[in-house]
Amino acid sequence: MERILQHPEKLKKFPRMGRVVPEIGLDSVRELIYRNYRIMYVVDDSEKSVEVLTVIHSARQFGGFEAEDDNNV
Repeated sequence: MERILQHPEKLKKFPRMGRVVPEIGLDSVRELIYRNYRIMYVVDDSEKSVEVLTVIHSARQFGGFEAEDDNNV
């Protein structure tokens, strides 16, 4: 798990390097693939910080996140 969470260090320089999560479709919600894991994260508007939302095994089905309203992830 520790190695998985070290992988997003590249995001400091390139916060939008991951692809848009297809199940969500928002440009700010992206993912990196590391081995058999999907690391999903959100990029803030200034692109100065990212927040890891979840790390899931790619064999698990992902149904998306429930948003509180249209303005929040």
